[in-house]
This record gives sequence, structure tokens and C-alpha cells, in this order.
Amino acid sequence: MAEVIPATLNLEARQNADFRRRLTLRDELGNPINLTGFVIDADIANSAGQIIATFSHEFVDAVNGVFDLILPKSVSVALLGSYGWDLSLTSGIGERNYYITGTLTIIRTISREGQP
Repeated sequence: MAEVIPATLNLEARQNADFRRRLTLRDELGNPINLTGFVIDADIANSAGQIIATFSHEFVDAVNGVFDLILPKSVSVALLGSYGWDLSLTSGIGERNYYITGTLTIIRTISREGQP
């Protein structure tokens, strides 16, 4: 795998809400990256660099590089403010590269389930 320069993607999500964003990873020529056999890791860190949460993901079309990045409300309920995040791919032979980096901003919400 060639050296990768991560793209920047800043995300915004609501506290206590499910977040899902469909992403497609492409190479430097714009071709989809076949994600078959790769492990995706996408972590969220506070300003001190401590990992405080991890996005989950679901492959939509791995051959064409398409997956959903997911942060469930069970995780977002405990977050508020601005965090750093990044996404790496690890190949079947253990090569790891970072493809995306950015900021995740969690916006406070007022309404809660089960409250009048």
C-alpha cells in the first residue's frame, strides 16, 4: 500500500441521537478502494488525545469502498463539544494507513425520550 495523505472530514452530530454517515474511500486517482479483507478503525479523542469513543461501521459495498460510519445514541449521549477523530484501514497483512482525519462536533439537544 502506498503512502496515504489523509483527507479532512469534519462531522457534526447531535447529542443523544443516532449518527450515520455513508462514506466511500477512493484512491488518489478517484477509484474506489476495495475494502474486502480490511479492518476499519475510527476513534474519537478528547483534546488531551485520549480515546473516549469509537465509531462502529457497516459495509454497504466493500468491493466499491462504501460503508456507513455509525455513532449510536448510547454513545453520543455522553459527548458534548468538539473532539478529534480519525479513520484507519489495516490490511490483511497488517499494513495500517490513515485515510480520514477531522473534527467531530457534538451539539447539545434538549428533548429526551420518555420526558413530557
